[in-house]
Amino acid sequence: MILSVLALGLGRRCAINLRIAAYQRDKLRADCVARAGVKKAIWLLENEPSTYDAQNSCGITLGNRQPQDVFVSAWGTEPGDGFKIGNFNSSGEFVLGFQDEESRLKLNGATGNIIDVKVLLKHLLEEKNITPAVEIARTVVDWADADIEADRPLYKNKPFTTEEELLAALECAYSEQGNDKNESRRQARQNYDDLKSLVTVFGTQVNINTVSDDALLILARATAQEHSIAITEADSLVPKIQRKDPFKEQKDIDDFMFGESDAEKTIYGFLKQSLVPASRYFRFTVEAQCRAIVKKITVIYAPGDNDRKIVYWHEE
Repeated sequence: MILSVLALGLGRRCAINLRIAAYQRDKLRADCVARAGVKKAIWLLENEPSTYDAQNSCGITLGNRQPQDVFVSAWGTEPGDGFKIGNFNSSGEFVLGFQDEESRLKLNGATGNIIDVKVLLKHLLEEKNITPAVEIARTVVDWADADIEADRPLYKNKPFTTEEELLAALECAYSEQGNDKNESRRQARQNYDDLKSLVTVFGTQVNINTVSDDALLILARATAQEHSIAITEADSLVPKIQRKDPFKEQKDIDDFMFGESDAEKTIYGFLKQSLVPASRYFRFTVEAQCRAIVKKITVIYAPGDNDRKIVYWHEE
C-alpha cells in the first residue's frame, strides 16, 4: 500500500515536472522566434526600403507581393507556430506591415519648428474632448521642460523619452486640478488610452502620406491658430489634402498648393514646412507563437546608412 502511494506521488511529480519543462521549452522557443522576427523586420527595412510611404505600403515596397507572403513566417510543426510582423490598429486588430512613426504628432517641441507644442497639444486634447485643454496642455509641456522650476516634485524636468511618459504627465495635470491621487490616476489612464495612438517622441516632422485624419486636422488647426487664421479655414483645407494621391518626393509637397482661399493657401504654406513623404522611424510588433505560448516584441527602428538604430524595445 505504501509503495503504491509512493509510486503515485512520484508519478504525479514527474508529470508536473515534465509540463513545467515543456512550458519553459516552448517559452524559450517563442522568445527566439520573436527575435528572429525582429531581425527579419529590420532586414526588410534596410534592404527593401521605399522612397515614399503610403497607408497600405509603409517602410518597404510590396510590389506584387501580398502582406501575408512578406510579414508571416511559419516555424515549427504545430498550426500557428511562427511569427508575424505588424501593428495593432485603433480597433485592437493586428494588421500586417510597418507603421510610420512620423504619422503621429510630436510631444517634444514644435512640429517642424513652426508650431508651439502647447498649441498643438491644446487642439489634440480638444479633438478628444479632454478638458480643460489649455491648462492640461500647459502642465504636460511644463512637466517635461528642463527649464521649469525644480521645486515641483511631480515634474520630470526632462524631455519625453517614450510616449508612455505622457501618462505620468497627465496624472500630474489632473492632480494640479485638485483631484485626489486615485481620481487623477483614473482620468489620466482613460485619456492616455485615447491619445497614445496619435503621439510620438521620435522625429520632428509629419508624413503627409500616412498621417491619420485626426492628426492632420489637429496639425492644420494648430497652424491656423499660430498664424491668427480662422480655424474654419483649416477645417476646409484638410479634406483637399486628404484627396491627393501619395507624394513621391519632397518637391511634390513643396510645389503643390492646396486651397482655394488666400487663408487656406497661407495655412498650407506654413504647414508644408513640417511635411515629408517618407518616414525615418518605423514601429512594428512581432507576435511569435510556439504551441500555447505567445511572445510579443514591439520595436521602433530607424533605418539608414550611418545612423541606423533601435530606439524603442518593449517585450510582453
